Amino acid sequence: MNKYDKMIACNRKASAEKIDLARRTIFEMVEEGEKVTIPKLIAKTGLSRGFFYKNPMVRQSAGQSAGAAGRDDRPQAFGSGYGDG
Repeated sequence: MNKYDKMIACNRKASAEKIDLARRTIFEMVEEGEKVTIPKLIAKTGLSRGFFYKNPMVRQSAGQSAGAAGRDDRPQAFGSGYGDG
């Protein structure tokens, strides 16, 4: 395995760990009855705002969690936390 392949493998592992952290945090918030919002996720995980908006697996988890919490899956249900959702 050359240097480039090792770098790619390391980046993929780090990305998978971030996704796992985000998904666990989302599910914990739902279990605790908290509203899932981007600012709360940023504060709890330390991940960037862009990570949550750009990552399809995390967006799907958050959307499903919002639906499980009694809200519909409209984009507004996964708002910024500033009165838009």
